[in-house]
Amino acid sequence: MDRLQALKNMRQQKMNRIEALEASEQPDMLAHVNTHVIWLDHEIAKLARVRTSHPALTRGLQAIRFADEKSGLFAVSRFDPGDGHEIVLLFNTGASSIDANVEVAVGSTRFTALAGQCTPTAQAPGSIRV
Repeated sequence: MDRLQALKNMRQQKMNRIEALEASEQPDMLAHVNTHVIWLDHEIAKLARVRTSHPALTRGLQAIRFADEKSGLFAVSRFDPGDGHEIVLLFNTGASSIDANVEVAVGSTRFTALAGQCTPTAQAPGSIRV
């Protein structure tokens, strides 16, 4: 998962910054960076739990559903290797909100959020609104 790796990279950058701040006598900035590291640790753990608790996210087949050439929406489906159910992963790679229809398997009609918000039902057969 790209977001998980990005959070881990950001955490490493913050840890490097903490090391430099400890020597610079800037306690307010050090406290602020430490708070951000705590938040990053929480987000990393949350995404890691989601990934490892769903077989489709670790070893399922994958289908790219939508990819903007510029920043915007990236959607991909992963399919559970045991029962074939679909997990749709949606990423907003831009700074503004997104309103779009995304293709899903026709048999996929109900969805549950694993992280973030989720449209609970298909908009139409083979489509969800995000």
